[in-house]
Amino acid sequence: MRVILVAEHASVDFGGEAALPCHYFRVLCSRDVDVTLIVHERSKPFLLKSFPDDQARIRYVKNSGVHRSIFYCQELLPKRLGDMTLGLVLRMWTQFLQKRLIKQIISSNFNNVIVHQVIPVSPKEPSLIFGLGVPVVFGPLNGGMYYPKGFENYEGRLSLLTIDIGRLISKLVNWLLPGKRKANVIMVANQRTQKVLPSGLQGRVCKIVENGVDLSVWKAPSVVREKSRPSFVYVGRLVDWKAVDVLLDAFFKACDAVGEMELHIIGDGVQREFLETKVAENQLNKGIITFEGWLSQLEITSFLSGADALVLPSLYECGGAVILEAMASSVAVIATDWGGPADYIDESCGILVKPTSRQDLVAGFASAMTYLAQSPDVSSEMGSNGRIKVEQLYDWEKKVDEVISIYKQEMNGV
Repeated sequence: MRVILVAEHASVDFGGEAALPCHYFRVLCSRDVDVTLIVHERSKPFLLKSFPDDQARIRYVKNSGVHRSIFYCQELLPKRLGDMTLGLVLRMWTQFLQKRLIKQIISSNFNNVIVHQVIPVSPKEPSLIFGLGVPVVFGPLNGGMYYPKGFENYEGRLSLLTIDIGRLISKLVNWLLPGKRKANVIMVANQRTQKVLPSGLQGRVCKIVENGVDLSVWKAPSVVREKSRPSFVYVGRLVDWKAVDVLLDAFFKACDAVGEMELHIIGDGVQREFLETKVAENQLNKGIITFEGWLSQLEITSFLSGADALVLPSLYECGGAVILEAMASSVAVIATDWGGPADYIDESCGILVKPTSRQDLVAGFASAMTYLAQSPDVSSEMGSNGRIKVEQLYDWEKKVDEVISIYKQEMNGV
Protein backbone atom coordinates (compact mmCIF):
# COMPACT_ATOMS: atom_id res chain seq x y z
CA MET A 1 0.00 0.00 0.00
CA ARG A 2 1.29 3.45 -0.99
CA VAL A 3 -0.30 6.37 0.86
CA ILE A 4 0.07 9.99 -0.28
CA LEU A 5 -0.95 12.51 2.39
CA VAL A 6 -1.86 15.99 1.14
CA ALA A 7 -2.00 19.01 3.47
CA GLU A 8 -1.54 22.76 3.28
CA HIS A 9 0.41 22.71 6.56
CA ALA A 10 1.85 20.01 8.80
CA SER A 11 3.14 21.47 12.05
CA VAL A 12 2.17 21.08 15.68
CA ASP A 13 3.71 24.53 16.20
CA PHE A 14 0.96 26.06 14.04
CA GLY A 15 -1.75 24.60 16.28
CA GLY A 16 -5.26 23.63 15.25
CA GLU A 17 -5.81 21.34 12.28
CA ALA A 18 -2.20 21.69 11.08
CA ALA A 19 -1.27 19.07 13.69
CA LEU A 20 -3.46 16.38 12.09
CA PRO A 21 -1.24 15.44 9.11
CA CYS A 22 1.76 15.23 11.47
CA HIS A 23 0.05 12.48 13.45
CA TYR A 24 -0.99 10.49 10.37
CA PHE A 25 2.53 10.75 9.00
CA ARG A 26 4.11 9.83 12.37
CA VAL A 27 2.02 6.70 12.88
CA LEU A 28 2.23 5.50 9.27
CA CYS A 29 6.02 5.93 9.30
CA SER A 30 6.28 4.00 12.56
CA ARG A 31 4.43 1.12 10.88
CA ASP A 32 6.75 1.21 7.88
CA VAL A 33 3.92 2.05 5.49
CA ASP A 34 5.06 3.48 2.13
CA VAL A 35 3.84 7.01 2.87
CA THR A 36 4.61 10.36 1.25
CA LEU A 37 3.61 13.72 2.72
CA ILE A 38 3.12 16.65 0.32
CA VAL A 39 3.02 19.99 2.11
CA HIS A 40 3.95 23.65 1.67
CA GLU A 41 7.52 24.38 2.70
CA ARG A 42 6.45 26.79 5.45
CA SER A 43 6.08 23.61 7.55
CA LYS A 44 9.65 22.54 6.82
CA PRO A 45 11.31 23.81 10.06
CA PHE A 46 8.95 21.72 12.21
CA LEU A 47 9.15 18.66 9.95
CA LEU A 48 12.96 18.80 9.85
CA LYS A 49 13.04 18.93 13.64
CA SER A 50 10.41 16.24 14.17
CA PHE A 51 11.17 13.82 11.32
CA PRO A 52 14.90 14.18 10.53
CA ASP A 53 15.17 10.58 9.32
CA ASP A 54 12.06 10.67 7.13
CA GLN A 55 12.75 13.66 4.89
CA ALA A 56 12.90 11.39 1.83
CA ARG A 57 9.20 10.72 2.44
CA ILE A 58 8.29 14.43 2.34
CA ARG A 59 7.80 16.58 -0.77
CA TYR A 60 7.67 20.33 -0.27
CA VAL A 61 5.77 22.84 -2.39
CA LYS A 62 8.06 25.85 -2.73
CA ASN A 63 6.91 29.26 -1.54
CA SER A 64 6.67 30.82 -5.00
CA GLY A 65 6.34 34.44 -6.04
CA VAL A 66 2.66 33.76 -6.68
CA HIS A 67 2.26 32.61 -3.08
CA ARG A 68 3.99 35.71 -1.74
CA SER A 69 1.99 38.11 -3.92
CA ILE A 70 -1.38 36.62 -3.00
CA PHE A 71 -0.46 36.48 0.69
CA TYR A 72 0.61 40.14 0.66
CA CYS A 73 -2.75 41.20 -0.79
CA GLN A 74 -4.63 38.93 1.62
CA GLU A 75 -3.00 40.65 4.60
CA LEU A 76 -4.58 43.95 3.51
CA LEU A 77 -8.09 42.56 4.07
CA PRO A 78 -9.97 41.85 7.33
CA LYS A 79 -8.89 38.42 8.57
CA ARG A 80 -12.09 36.47 7.96
CA LEU A 81 -12.72 38.11 4.57
CA GLY A 82 -9.11 37.58 3.53
CA ASP A 83 -9.16 33.90 4.50
CA MET A 84 -12.34 33.16 2.56
CA THR A 85 -11.28 35.04 -0.60
CA LEU A 86 -7.58 35.42 -1.36
CA GLY A 87 -6.78 32.81 1.27
CA LEU A 88 -8.84 30.32 -0.71
CA VAL A 89 -7.04 31.34 -3.91
CA LEU A 90 -3.73 30.78 -2.12
CA ARG A 91 -4.76 27.31 -0.96
CA MET A 92 -5.98 26.39 -4.45
CA TRP A 93 -2.63 27.44 -5.92
CA THR A 94 -0.85 25.21 -3.42
CA GLN A 95 -3.17 22.32 -4.31
CA PHE A 96 -2.52 22.86 -8.02
CA LEU A 97 1.20 22.41 -7.36
CA GLN A 98 0.55 19.46 -5.04
CA LYS A 99 -1.53 17.78 -7.72
CA ARG A 100 1.37 18.05 -10.15
CA LEU A 101 3.66 16.41 -7.59
CA ILE A 102 1.17 13.59 -7.02
CA LYS A 103 1.00 12.88 -10.73
CA GLN A 104 4.80 12.75 -10.89
CA ILE A 105 4.95 10.31 -7.98
CA ILE A 106 2.38 7.89 -9.40
CA SER A 107 3.19 8.29 -13.09
CA SER A 108 5.16 5.04 -13.26
CA ASN A 109 2.98 2.93 -10.98
CA PHE A 110 -0.71 3.43 -10.15
CA ASN A 111 -1.02 0.13 -8.25
CA ASN A 112 -2.13 0.15 -4.59
CA VAL A 113 -1.92 3.95 -4.34
CA ILE A 114 -4.37 5.99 -2.28
CA VAL A 115 -4.39 9.77 -1.88
CA HIS A 116 -5.63 11.25 1.40
CA GLN A 117 -6.25 15.00 1.71
CA VAL A 118 -6.15 15.49 5.48
CA ILE A 119 -6.75 19.23 5.76
CA PRO A 120 -8.46 21.65 5.47
CA VAL A 121 -11.20 20.01 7.55
CA SER A 122 -13.91 22.42 6.37
CA PRO A 123 -16.71 20.44 4.68
CA LYS A 124 -17.52 23.34 2.37
CA GLU A 125 -14.06 24.22 1.09
CA PRO A 126 -13.51 23.04 -2.51
CA SER A 127 -10.58 20.91 -3.59
CA LEU A 128 -8.48 20.39 -6.70
CA ILE A 129 -7.44 16.88 -5.63
CA PHE A 130 -9.38 14.77 -8.15
CA GLY A 131 -8.89 13.07 -11.53
CA LEU A 132 -5.73 11.25 -10.49
CA GLY A 133 -6.70 7.73 -11.55
CA VAL A 134 -6.38 6.43 -7.97
CA PRO A 135 -8.76 6.46 -4.97
CA VAL A 136 -9.00 9.77 -3.11
CA VAL A 137 -10.05 10.12 0.53
CA PHE A 138 -10.90 13.31 2.42
CA GLY A 139 -11.06 14.08 6.10
CA PRO A 140 -12.23 13.51 8.67
CA LEU A 141 -13.99 16.79 7.95
CA ASN A 142 -15.50 18.83 10.76
CA GLY A 143 -17.63 21.94 10.44
CA GLY A 144 -21.17 23.15 9.98
CA MET A 145 -20.79 25.37 13.03
CA TYR A 146 -22.93 28.34 14.01
CA TYR A 147 -22.86 30.48 17.12
CA PRO A 148 -25.38 29.62 19.84
CA LYS A 149 -28.44 31.84 19.67
CA GLY A 150 -27.74 35.13 21.39
CA PHE A 151 -23.96 34.94 20.98
CA GLU A 152 -23.70 36.07 17.36
CA ASN A 153 -22.22 39.41 18.48
CA TYR A 154 -18.97 37.66 19.43
CA GLU A 155 -17.89 38.35 15.85
CA GLY A 156 -18.45 41.59 13.97
CA ARG A 157 -21.26 41.96 11.44
CA LEU A 158 -18.82 42.06 8.53
CA SER A 159 -17.27 38.80 9.64
CA LEU A 160 -20.64 37.07 10.03
CA LEU A 161 -21.82 38.41 6.68
CA THR A 162 -18.63 37.10 5.09
CA ILE A 163 -19.31 33.64 6.55
CA ASP A 164 -22.88 33.59 5.20
CA ILE A 165 -21.82 34.76 1.73
CA GLY A 166 -18.95 32.26 1.71
CA ARG A 167 -21.31 29.40 2.49
CA LEU A 168 -23.59 30.38 -0.36
CA ILE A 169 -20.75 30.77 -2.85
CA SER A 170 -19.23 27.43 -1.78
CA LYS A 171 -22.10 25.57 -3.42
CA LEU A 172 -21.11 26.99 -6.83
CA VAL A 173 -17.36 26.66 -6.25
CA ASN A 174 -17.69 22.99 -5.29
CA TRP A 175 -19.27 22.33 -8.69
CA LEU A 176 -16.43 24.16 -10.44
CA LEU A 177 -13.72 22.50 -8.30
CA PRO A 178 -15.32 19.11 -7.63
CA GLY A 179 -12.68 17.35 -5.52
CA LYS A 180 -15.08 16.45 -2.73
CA ARG A 181 -17.93 15.55 -5.10
CA LYS A 182 -15.67 13.13 -6.97
CA ALA A 183 -14.01 11.65 -3.87
CA ASN A 184 -14.16 7.91 -3.24
CA VAL A 185 -14.60 8.44 0.50
CA ILE A 186 -15.36 11.43 2.70
CA MET A 187 -14.81 10.88 6.40
CA VAL A 188 -16.81 13.16 8.72
CA ALA A 189 -16.46 13.73 12.45
CA ASN A 190 -20.17 14.03 13.19
CA GLN A 191 -23.67 14.28 11.76
CA ARG A 192 -23.52 18.08 11.92
CA THR A 193 -20.72 18.03 9.35
CA GLN A 194 -22.40 15.44 7.13
CA LYS A 195 -25.46 17.68 6.77
CA VAL A 196 -23.45 20.49 5.14
CA LEU A 197 -21.36 18.46 2.68
CA PRO A 198 -21.58 19.55 -0.97
CA SER A 199 -24.47 18.02 -2.88
CA GLY A 200 -23.92 15.45 -5.61
CA LEU A 201 -21.32 13.30 -3.86
CA GLN A 202 -20.22 10.28 -5.90
CA GLY A 203 -18.46 8.36 -3.11
CA ARG A 204 -19.44 7.09 0.30
CA VAL A 205 -19.46 8.97 3.60
CA CYS A 206 -18.28 7.38 6.84
CA LYS A 207 -18.03 8.69 10.39
CA ILE A 208 -14.74 8.79 12.30
CA VAL A 209 -13.50 11.19 14.99
CA GLU A 210 -11.41 14.11 13.74
CA ASN A 211 -8.96 14.44 16.63
CA GLY A 212 -6.84 11.91 18.42
CA VAL A 213 -4.27 11.86 21.21
CA ASP A 214 -0.64 10.82 21.17
CA LEU A 215 -0.64 8.86 24.41
CA SER A 216 3.16 8.86 24.51
CA VAL A 217 3.04 12.64 25.08
CA TRP A 218 -0.22 13.16 26.96
CA LYS A 219 -0.35 10.91 30.00
CA ALA A 220 -1.37 10.87 33.62
CA PRO A 221 1.39 12.66 35.57
CA SER A 222 3.73 10.48 37.58
CA VAL A 223 4.30 13.39 39.96
CA VAL A 224 1.43 15.77 40.69
CA ARG A 225 2.35 19.46 40.91
CA GLU A 226 1.96 20.77 44.44
CA LYS A 227 -0.58 23.53 44.89
CA SER A 228 -1.88 25.51 47.84
CA ARG A 229 -5.22 26.45 46.29
CA PRO A 230 -7.70 25.18 43.65
CA SER A 231 -6.22 25.51 40.16
CA PHE A 232 -7.77 25.79 36.70
CA VAL A 233 -6.16 25.92 33.26
CA TYR A 234 -7.28 27.41 29.92
CA VAL A 235 -5.40 26.44 26.75
CA GLY A 236 -6.11 28.11 23.42
CA ARG A 237 -5.93 31.23 21.34
CA LEU A 238 -7.03 34.50 22.88
CA VAL A 239 -9.66 35.41 20.29
CA ASP A 240 -13.26 36.54 20.60
CA TRP A 241 -15.06 33.26 19.91
CA LYS A 242 -13.08 31.45 22.60
CA ALA A 243 -15.06 33.60 25.09
CA VAL A 244 -12.24 33.93 27.61
CA ASP A 245 -14.01 37.06 28.89
CA VAL A 246 -16.85 34.76 30.01
CA LEU A 247 -14.32 32.56 31.78
CA LEU A 248 -12.84 35.52 33.66
CA ASP A 249 -16.24 36.69 34.90
CA ALA A 250 -17.06 33.13 35.95
CA PHE A 251 -13.72 32.78 37.74
CA PHE A 252 -14.25 36.03 39.65
CA LYS A 253 -17.69 34.78 40.69
CA ALA A 254 -16.33 31.38 41.77
CA CYS A 255 -13.61 33.02 43.85
CA ASP A 256 -16.29 34.93 45.76
CA ALA A 257 -17.75 31.56 46.76
CA VAL A 258 -14.58 29.53 47.29
CA GLY A 259 -11.88 31.99 48.25
CA GLU A 260 -8.42 32.17 46.71
CA MET A 261 -8.00 30.13 43.50
CA GLU A 262 -5.64 30.30 40.53
CA LEU A 263 -6.26 30.37 36.79
CA HIS A 264 -3.50 29.83 34.22
CA ILE A 265 -4.30 31.17 30.76
CA ILE A 266 -2.06 29.45 28.21
CA GLY A 267 -2.00 30.91 24.71
CA ASP A 268 -1.89 34.25 22.97
CA GLY A 269 -3.90 36.31 20.53
CA VAL A 270 -5.43 39.63 19.63
CA GLN A 271 -7.58 39.79 22.78
CA ARG A 272 -4.74 39.43 25.25
CA GLU A 273 -4.44 43.14 26.05
CA PHE A 274 -8.21 43.44 26.50
CA LEU A 275 -8.27 40.42 28.83
CA GLU A 276 -5.27 41.59 30.85
CA THR A 277 -7.01 44.95 31.34
CA LYS A 278 -10.14 43.15 32.51
CA VAL A 279 -8.09 41.25 35.09
CA ALA A 280 -6.34 44.44 36.25
CA GLU A 281 -9.71 46.07 36.85
CA ASN A 282 -10.60 43.26 39.27
CA GLN A 283 -7.53 43.43 41.50
CA LEU A 284 -9.64 43.18 44.66
CA ASN A 285 -10.75 39.71 43.61
CA LYS A 286 -9.26 36.73 45.45
CA GLY A 287 -8.30 34.99 42.22
CA ILE A 288 -4.72 34.73 40.97
CA ILE A 289 -4.71 34.89 37.18
CA THR A 290 -1.54 34.50 35.14
CA PHE A 291 -1.15 34.83 31.38
CA GLU A 292 1.46 32.23 30.44
CA GLY A 293 1.65 32.91 26.68
CA TRP A 294 2.41 30.12 24.19
CA LEU A 295 3.93 27.03 25.76
CA SER A 296 5.27 23.75 24.45
CA GLN A 297 3.33 20.51 24.93
CA LEU A 298 5.69 19.49 27.72
CA GLU A 299 5.20 22.80 29.51
CA ILE A 300 1.41 22.52 29.19
CA THR A 301 1.44 19.08 30.77
CA SER A 302 3.19 20.53 33.83
CA PHE A 303 0.35 23.03 34.30
CA LEU A 304 -2.33 20.37 33.80
CA SER A 305 -0.65 18.23 36.45
CA GLY A 306 -2.66 18.70 39.61
CA ALA A 307 -5.21 21.08 38.04
CA ASP A 308 -8.80 20.73 39.19
CA ALA A 309 -10.00 21.13 35.60
CA LEU A 310 -9.31 22.41 32.13
CA VAL A 311 -11.82 25.17 31.32
CA LEU A 312 -12.91 25.89 27.74
CA PRO A 313 -15.80 28.37 27.27
CA SER A 314 -15.48 28.40 23.46
CA LEU A 315 -18.61 29.22 21.42
CA TYR A 316 -17.39 28.06 18.00
CA GLU A 317 -15.30 24.95 18.64
CA CYS A 318 -15.66 22.36 15.88
CA GLY A 319 -13.17 19.95 17.42
CA GLY A 320 -11.32 20.66 20.62
CA ALA A 321 -8.12 18.59 20.68
CA VAL A 322 -7.11 20.35 23.90
CA ILE A 323 -10.05 18.65 25.64
CA LEU A 324 -8.80 15.20 24.65
CA GLU A 325 -5.27 16.12 25.72
CA ALA A 326 -6.55 17.19 29.15
CA MET A 327 -8.57 13.97 29.46
CA ALA A 328 -5.48 11.96 28.51
CA SER A 329 -3.65 13.80 31.29
CA SER A 330 -6.33 12.62 33.78
CA VAL A 331 -7.77 16.12 34.18
CA ALA A 332 -11.49 16.91 34.42
CA VAL A 333 -12.95 19.29 31.83
CA ILE A 334 -15.49 22.12 32.06
CA ALA A 335 -16.65 23.27 28.61
CA THR A 336 -19.49 24.84 26.69
CA ASP A 337 -22.17 22.37 25.64
CA TRP A 338 -21.79 23.26 21.97
CA GLY A 339 -19.90 21.85 18.98
CA GLY A 340 -16.89 19.59 19.47
CA PRO A 341 -16.79 19.57 23.30
CA ALA A 342 -20.31 18.11 23.37
CA ASP A 343 -19.02 15.24 21.19
CA TYR A 344 -16.29 14.30 23.66
CA ILE A 345 -17.50 15.05 27.18
CA ASP A 346 -20.08 13.25 29.29
CA GLU A 347 -20.87 13.51 33.00
CA SER A 348 -18.31 10.83 33.86
CA CYS A 349 -15.34 12.99 32.81
CA GLY A 350 -16.47 16.60 32.90
CA ILE A 351 -19.17 19.23 33.09
CA LEU A 352 -20.90 20.80 30.09
CA VAL A 353 -22.52 24.22 30.46
CA LYS A 354 -25.40 25.11 28.15
CA PRO A 355 -24.98 28.47 26.35
CA THR A 356 -28.55 29.71 26.78
CA SER A 357 -27.31 33.27 27.48
CA ARG A 358 -24.10 34.99 28.48
CA GLN A 359 -25.38 35.37 32.02
CA ASP A 360 -26.22 31.67 32.22
CA LEU A 361 -22.86 30.69 30.73
CA VAL A 362 -20.99 32.76 33.33
CA ALA A 363 -23.13 31.33 36.13
CA GLY A 364 -22.72 27.77 34.82
CA PHE A 365 -18.93 27.96 34.60
CA ALA A 366 -18.76 29.63 38.02
CA SER A 367 -20.92 26.88 39.53
CA ALA A 368 -18.85 24.12 37.89
CA MET A 369 -15.53 25.60 39.07
CA THR A 370 -16.92 26.10 42.57
CA TYR A 371 -18.14 22.49 42.67
CA LEU A 372 -14.85 20.94 41.53
CA ALA A 373 -12.77 23.27 43.72
CA GLN A 374 -14.77 22.09 46.73
CA SER A 375 -14.91 18.45 45.59
CA PRO A 376 -11.35 17.35 44.73
CA ASP A 377 -12.32 13.67 44.89
CA VAL A 378 -14.94 14.23 42.18
CA SER A 379 -12.42 16.13 40.05
CA SER A 380 -9.90 13.30 40.43
CA GLU A 381 -12.49 10.65 39.51
CA MET A 382 -13.54 12.60 36.42
CA GLY A 383 -9.90 12.86 35.40
CA SER A 384 -9.39 9.10 35.74
CA ASN A 385 -12.54 8.39 33.75
CA GLY A 386 -11.39 10.80 31.03
CA ARG A 387 -8.11 8.94 30.66
CA ILE A 388 -9.94 5.63 30.26
CA LYS A 389 -12.26 7.12 27.64
CA VAL A 390 -9.35 8.52 25.62
CA GLU A 391 -7.54 5.18 25.69
CA GLN A 392 -10.67 3.43 24.43
CA LEU A 393 -11.81 5.90 21.76
CA TYR A 394 -9.24 8.57 20.86
CA ASP A 395 -5.80 6.97 20.75
CA TRP A 396 -4.08 7.97 17.48
CA GLU A 397 -2.95 4.38 16.97
CA LYS A 398 -6.56 3.15 17.00
CA LYS A 399 -7.69 6.01 14.81
CA VAL A 400 -5.07 5.18 12.17
CA ASP A 401 -6.21 1.54 12.33
CA GLU A 402 -9.68 2.71 11.27
CA VAL A 403 -8.32 4.90 8.49
CA ILE A 404 -6.09 2.11 7.12
CA SER A 405 -9.15 -0.14 7.06
CA ILE A 406 -10.90 2.48 4.91
CA TYR A 407 -7.86 2.67 2.60
CA LYS A 408 -7.89 -1.09 2.11
CA GLN A 409 -11.62 -1.21 1.43
CA GLU A 410 -11.21 1.32 -1.37
CA MET A 411 -8.20 -0.37 -2.92
CA ASN A 412 -10.03 -3.72 -2.81
CA GLY A 413 -13.19 -2.22 -4.25
CA VAL A 414 -15.26 -3.12 -1.17
